[in-house]
Amino acid sequence: MSKQIKSKALASSLLCALLVSVAGSASAVGIKQSKHDLSVTGQNTAASGLRSSDQNEICVFCHTPHAAIKNTHIPLWNHNLSAVATYTLYTSDTLNATMGQMGGATAAGATVTNLCLSCHDGTVALNSINNTSKVRPTTTFSGTGLMTGVANLGTDLSKSHPVNFNYTASDPFTTGAGGGLVSGAGSAKLFSNTVQCASCHDVHTSAEVDGSNRPIAFLRVSMSGSTLCFQCHDK
Repeated sequence: MSKQIKSKALASSLLCALLVSVAGSASAVGIKQSKHDLSVTGQNTAASGLRSSDQNEICVFCHTPHAAIKNTHIPLWNHNLSAVATYTLYTSDTLNATMGQMGGATAAGATVTNLCLSCHDGTVALNSINNTSKVRPTTTFSGTGLMTGVANLGTDLSKSHPVNFNYTASDPFTTGAGGGLVSGAGSAKLFSNTVQCASCHDVHTSAEVDGSNRPIAFLRVSMSGSTLCFQCHDK
């Protein structure tokens, strides 16, 4: 085979691989029809009270391009923050880190975890947003529209994984490889060097999906073989 033919064959193979890659990424699992899709077309059932009966916009429940609640941690945030003054934080004799209190947060001081708790502490209605859609201004939910079931973490976070603490390479729970958190795509994530809810969870996608290609627990890394745990814990 001539060099020219080989080059064309190689280029063709690379193009096919690129097209497969693009097609794969285009069909990747996302927020649409996941449990974070609160629109009328969302996955949540009407019986759960966690789906709008009149809003077909998906992003408006969390984000807005105008009049956003914002600081360095908040991506054009639109959901009203919780007014809880004090959360019961995680404590443990083996925790070698200091938890930061998140209660009473203002827009200027809200952490990434405050964004999660604005829905998941169960005190703020899911349709309580800062800037309603100008095209479809109503977001009616059945019932009160408050978070229910296991997704309602409440204000007692003592039984959840610790959040809002600095991740220090010298701490005994960190990885042995370089003493730092694994970084890059498909890994846990730090926010200003702190561990937040979104360090392990990605609200828009998931490393694990169900039979309908919908996110399971919105995990950044699969729990298979405790892979997600080993992102930080090296035992």
